[in-house]
Amino acid sequence: MNILIAGDSWGMPNYYGGSGAKPHEHTEWYLRKKGYNVHNISYNGGTNKNSITRIDNFLQSECWEKTDWILWFHTEFPREISGGV
Repeated sequence: MNILIAGDSWGMPNYYGGSGAKPHEHTEWYLRKKGYNVHNISYNGGTNKNSITRIDNFLQSECWEKTDWILWFHTEFPREISGGV
């Protein structure tokens, strides 16, 4: 099964310490441990609009021949107004 993870910083493991889930405690790691193929296109500080664009671009690319599930960590709507990343 192929799973695409998208969204803002909640979708990203925290590789650099501080707050947030450590890589081995993040959803992505648990899915990989269960044997799923996972591709993570989340982006720290991303907006919902950017996430949708990244998902669309990924699904139209030849990166994967099939995506079974999309796990989307959406952000708060006011971030759209501020522009985000």
